[in-house]
This record gives sequence, structure tokens and C-alpha cells, in this order.
Amino acid sequence: MFETDTNHEKPMAVFRFRLASVLRFRERTKEEKRWDVRALNEARARVESEIGELERSLIGNAEKPEPEQDGILSVADLKLQEDFTRHVLRRIQEKQSLLAIVQEKLSEKREELVEADRGVKTLEQLKNKLLEKYRREGKAGRSKNSSTK
Repeated sequence: MFETDTNHEKPMAVFRFRLASVLRFRERTKEEKRWDVRALNEARARVESEIGELERSLIGNAEKPEPEQDGILSVADLKLQEDFTRHVLRRIQEKQSLLAIVQEKLSEKREELVEADRGVKTLEQLKNKLLEKYRREGKAGRSKNSSTK
């Protein structure tokens, strides 16, 4: 509870930052925002990967139409290939829409993280200023006490 003054061995009150609980709360909030951003980045990467897989399957299907035994493609085969292509294109569009939503949320969460970081830094700066003021006042008080003796 008390620090000792090394010059005179008088107990000196310990600096207490009255907004320490607010600072801890803001730090915890900042960490939660960081976790949200990390989770959304992972979701974005997952959706981008799924889009890439769908595009590769689409390209693979378009490159190798498989003719029947006599070397001629049947109408049914062409229809199946067209249906598959249409289905994959629809899935790609769905994934791209999902990706746009994830990126929008990611942008929002990044902004929230920046704000949370600012809140923490502001309180840390205030704490440092108050601590420095406390130390200066303590030194001034000690020098005043030693000059009056």
C-alpha cells in the first residue's frame, strides 16, 4: 500500500489509477473485437477458398466433355453439362454474395477495433500523465520537506 522514499525512508502512498477498471474493461473489449476480426478473416478466407474450388470444378468440367463410345456427345450429356455449369455458376454467385456480406461485416468490425484501440490508448496516456504528475508532485514534496529541515 505504501512505497518507501529511498532518501528518507518515509512511507509514500502508492499511485492508484482511478479508471483502472474502465481501462481493463476497454482492454477486454478490444480483445473481443480482435477475436471478431480474426474470425471474420477466417470466414472470408474459407468463402474465397470455396469460390476457388467451384471455379476449378467449372473449368474442369468445361475442358473435358466426355463423349460416348462412338466419340459423339449426346444431347443428354450436353444437357447434363449445361445443368452442372448453371448450378455451379449459381453457387459461385451465392458465395460471392456471402463474401460481400462477410467483407462488409469485417470492415465494420475493423472500425470497431480501431475505436476500441483508441479508447485503450487514450486511457493509457491519461494514466501515464497522471503517474508522471504524481511522481513530480512526490519529488517536489520530498524536496520541499528536505529543504525545510
